[in-house]
Amino acid sequence: MRIQGVKGSRIPVTGKASAFFVVCCWVNLRIQKACQNFRGILLSLCFCVRTFNLFSFGLSGLGEGKMGAHSHHFIERYTGLVGFGFDRETDENTVRYYLQKFSDDTLTEKLIGRLTDEELSGIFFMITKILKNHLSEPEYHSLFLKDD
Repeated sequence: MRIQGVKGSRIPVTGKASAFFVVCCWVNLRIQKACQNFRGILLSLCFCVRTFNLFSFGLSGLGEGKMGAHSHHFIERYTGLVGFGFDRETDENTVRYYLQKFSDDTLTEKLIGRLTDEELSGIFFMITKILKNHLSEPEYHSLFLKDD
């Protein structure tokens, strides 16, 4: 399967990325049906653009990381101040602390089902944007997808 990307390039989509694209199209259709008004159409178009942006980043390895490849050691060793607005170093450590606390399996199990669709997509697209803006493609594959 090949799709037309946002920047006009044709992007090959195979395997899990192809399945992901199909799911994105299904979600887009649900948005259109649920919102038969101008706002719904705009939301649907934004969803399409964001989906195609993900493919331009290269999601061909989506979800293929190794078991046990992720770590959360910072949270266990950090003894400094947890607070935001004091200085850059404390802010960075606080964000690391919060991200690791936030990604705890027990917390996410409880929290994910309580989030609205808008909150879920907001978190997903914010993380995707940060990854795309601050990691090269090799860094994305090695650090986020855990490809070797």
